[in-house]
Order: sequence, then C-alpha cells, then structure tokens
Amino acid sequence: MALRSSPHDSTTQVVVQTIAAYKRSAADCLARWSKRRLRRPPLLTEWLSHLPVDARLLDLGCGGGQDAGNLRQRGYRVVGLDRTNALLSAGRRRDPSLPLVLADLRQPPFQDMSFDGLWAAASLMHLPKPVARRVLIDLCCLVRPGGVLAATMTYGVKSRLVQD
Repeated sequence: MALRSSPHDSTTQVVVQTIAAYKRSAADCLARWSKRRLRRPPLLTEWLSHLPVDARLLDLGCGGGQDAGNLRQRGYRVVGLDRTNALLSAGRRRDPSLPLVLADLRQPPFQDMSFDGLWAAASLMHLPKPVARRVLIDLCCLVRPGGVLAATMTYGVKSRLVQD
C-alpha cells in the first residue's frame, strides 16, 4: 500500500492563522490542560465501545497527547498527530514512548486502512469548509472496514456516533 499523498493548499489563510494561534498559545493551553482533571467525554466512551480492545487508533489534532496517552494506558495501540510542535514536545516530555507525529491532518503520513478508529477532538473544525469534504474522505481511507471515526466539532449538549 502506498502512503496517502493528497495534494493540499498549505498556504490556506485559515489554516495558517490557526497554526499561528496554536503556536502562540501553546504554553497557555498546556497550563490550562495540566490544571484540569482528565475527563473522558461521553462520545469518546461510546466510540470505544464500537472498537476492539486492542484497536489501533489515530488521535487527530492530539495537542499535548492527553487523550492519546489515556487511550494507550487503557491498552489501545494509539498514535497522536498534531501540527503544533510545541504541543507535541510537551506530550513527548510527559510520555517519551507515546508515538506522536508532527503532520498536517490534511495529508496524514499513513497508509490506507492503518487504523481501526480515528478520534478527532476539536481538530476537524479548523478545516476550511472548501477542503473539509475531501479531507474527510481521505481520512476515512485510513480506517479499516468496520472502523469508526468520531469527531467533536463544537461544544454543545448533544453528541452521538454516526455510522455508515
């Protein structure tokens, strides 16, 4: 299988602004996250109920690796991906053995069908709408048949899994 190599516009103004904002606020984000007790969102718990106990998972936009680290501690084979090196560096300091990859979720460096599930907590919402459909199609190629993609888009009171 070949690595995914979808073209993308790396200069999209919205993406550039988002990356810059995360780079500027990385220290503040990490400070806030470290003060909070890790809460497993109900959607994450529901998503995991649809996956095998030894599932291979990809945490898209993993930040400092909070969810990825928690999933790994629970026995899942997880890889975290983020575009902000400062956040990944903090994750590596916290857990040097956690696989964290610096990459753009619009062009993930993984082979098709590499994962049983994709978790995207507040990351896909940063995609410019004109490219979101293509990116979601590309991301679905990373999931094995029967796999599940779960994504949070905004804060709200309702969540659910949508399956094909």
